[in-house]
Amino acid sequence: MALVALEAVTKSYGETPALRDVTLRIEDGEVVTLLGPSGGGKTTLLRIMAGLEKPDFGTVTIGSEVVSDNRTLVHPRKRGVGMVFQDLGLWPHVTVEASVRLTAEANKVDVKIAGELIEMVGLGDKAMRYPHQLSGGEQQRLALARALAGEPEVLLLDEPLANLDAPLREDILAILSELHRRRPGMAIVAASHQQEEAIEFSSRLAILADGRIEQCAPAEDIFKEPASRLVAAFFRMGLLIPATPNCGRVKTPFGDLEVDADSGAQGWVLVRSEQLEPVPEGSQDNAASGIVQEKIFRGNVAGQPESLYRVKIGDIITRVPLSGEFQKGAGISLRVNGPVKFLEK
Repeated sequence: MALVALEAVTKSYGETPALRDVTLRIEDGEVVTLLGPSGGGKTTLLRIMAGLEKPDFGTVTIGSEVVSDNRTLVHPRKRGVGMVFQDLGLWPHVTVEASVRLTAEANKVDVKIAGELIEMVGLGDKAMRYPHQLSGGEQQRLALARALAGEPEVLLLDEPLANLDAPLREDILAILSELHRRRPGMAIVAASHQQEEAIEFSSRLAILADGRIEQCAPAEDIFKEPASRLVAAFFRMGLLIPATPNCGRVKTPFGDLEVDADSGAQGWVLVRSEQLEPVPEGSQDNAASGIVQEKIFRGNVAGQPESLYRVKIGDIITRVPLSGEFQKGAGISLRVNGPVKFLEK
């Protein structure tokens, strides 16, 4: 049985839909990150799990208890859920120690846990400080310790890495990893824009767009088999070319390409950036002509500098990992190496 189960959850604010028929199951010990564009419904979904919002339709179950449906709305404190809000929601006139201790008391948990949590998040020497005396990263740690003080079965994190620089993001991820090791049965559900960290930390990613879950799977599966154009576009997997298959082939700027799709289907061809390779200009080998617009340095990968080139092919602009040096404005011919994927939605 899933630790958290959402069935056909729908929520609107006035005439604006926030969630549309969302179904999601989260198992004990899973780390699931909700990813997607702003306004896609990530925070609303967390707030519904926490009991801070009531869905218009659908059912939310935590453990064996229905905590929200058309007749039921269990109080947030009785759900076994802890939440870290994006704005953290710290109490300005309460010290670190008191903030965590009071949360434990309110949840009828032994107050000894306060000291343990404060030490775990690295605030042992700052226990008597107030939130305004802490750095941004330390405030994030305090919010995390407070959310854990009630010993929740489910930890909800709304943008836990927002507004933190790279070293601080690493610190928070290290704390979350240690927490997961200490409490292996607790599920963690996070909403985030940080793709790289989410991929590293999560058991599964749930991609939300326009209030719908486009795909929920381990990151490796999503990159191998994106379920939709929106998923491929969100992760910038490559070129998305509108196309209609005919007898297993589609017309593209790179010539006719083979696809596994029914004739007449409406959709997009995904040409991954790494599939594009330069060929001599004027080549007739299913190549498309483009113009190099700029070079994008991405830092060192495996100790080696890595760059991408932004290339314009007709009306399409894409980023291509090319070996060698290409000047801005230079012409370039690119062909597709390997099979392409057809996405019907």
